[in-house]
Amino acid sequence: MDHGVYGAVDTRTGKVAWKIPITGTTPDSGIGVAGDLVFFGESTGLFHAADARTGAILWTFDASKVPNAGGANASPAIYVVNGKEYVVYAFGGEPGNSVFLGDAVIAFALPEVE
Repeated sequence: MDHGVYGAVDTRTGKVAWKIPITGTTPDSGIGVAGDLVFFGESTGLFHAADARTGAILWTFDASKVPNAGGANASPAIYVVNGKEYVVYAFGGEPGNSVFLGDAVIAFALPEVE
């Protein structure tokens, strides 16, 4: 059975700050940090945003419901346009490396902090 862990280490203490077990797939997505959020994906097409301090998953996008999208095995890219922060992610797969096949690049706008 595939499995793995995403997590964070407190660089001041060297101790594990939090970890998120992934039990249905092998984690092979890169991690991106934007604001106070950590973004990562799973080969099943799930793309998560977690609280960078606690690791609590705050939001999940399911790319399997998007035509021509695929697994979430890439690394997120973060950019700013006119003061608005975005996270873009490439969903796709190839035989043997992803549950879903297809290709799509989707950008998500982060909400403004008040």
